[in-house]
Amino acid sequence: MTQPNELRFEAALNELERLVVEMETGQLDLDEALKRYERGIALVQFCRERLAQTEQRILELTSVDADGVPTLRPFKHEATTSRSQRTNDS
Repeated sequence: MTQPNELRFEAALNELERLVVEMETGQLDLDEALKRYERGIALVQFCRERLAQTEQRILELTSVDADGVPTLRPFKHEATTSRSQRTNDS
């Protein structure tokens, strides 16, 4: 099984979503459900860390002042258009 830190963020998120669906069916025995839960926790931790790293990079790259010193501004967490809207607009 691939370690979470070897995955791209999107792949980790997709796997996490798949694990949730599998667990929600109620068809797994206890041992399999526990394995998937543990994997899910590892994926959640990876995704949180990756998002925090990305947010920090956004803060660092936001802007510079007149002297060339970076000015940090928080990243605004706003909803973006859905994938289908972006595809249709292209």
